[in-house]
Amino acid sequence: MAGTARAASKRGRLSFADHLCLLMAKDDGYTCVTNDRALLNVCKAEGVEVVRGLKLLLDLVGAGGLTRLEAMEISRAIL
Repeated sequence: MAGTARAASKRGRLSFADHLCLLMAKDDGYTCVTNDRALLNVCKAEGVEVVRGLKLLLDLVGAGGLTRLEAMEISRAIL
């Protein structure tokens, strides 16, 4: 079944977009980036790696995608 058709068959409390995110991460080995508790719980149950919160900013700094200053400015804007 195609990804969007599979995502359309909703799963519990997940929205279409969240279910699609779960399916893509699971099928293609991606990491799910979310702060949504329902999606986080389902990803964990399905064995999908999850990054949440400010950890994403730390990872981006570590990979050279953001400077420490940029990450701090973004985190201040979020909080």
